[in-house]
Amino acid sequence: DGLPRLELPGRGYLVLRGPVDGAREVCAERLPPLGRPQVANLWWPDDRAWVVASEIDLDSTYMAGSRALIDAILAEPALEALETWAGAPITIDSDTINS
Repeated sequence: DGLPRLELPGRGYLVLRGPVDGAREVCAERLPPLGRPQVANLWWPDDRAWVVASEIDLDSTYMAGSRALIDAILAEPALEALETWAGAPITIDSDTINS
């Protein structure tokens, strides 16, 4: 397919570049080897001020950024958000809200 790749332990990613709104788009037509709709799993701005990571095997999305950004996310009533920490377990039963 000729697209650049990012390899992390246990995961391989195709790397795409585009506007932030593009991270919300389904990419099935651009990434046919997946055989199913796929949204961005990892995305960040050029200045790397924050990062979003959607866990591909679970229903959680993680965001890291400044304290002010995290506080704004936690305060947003339209979002179900829970603060976590680096090294926190990511397992099927680690969701304490929807268990």
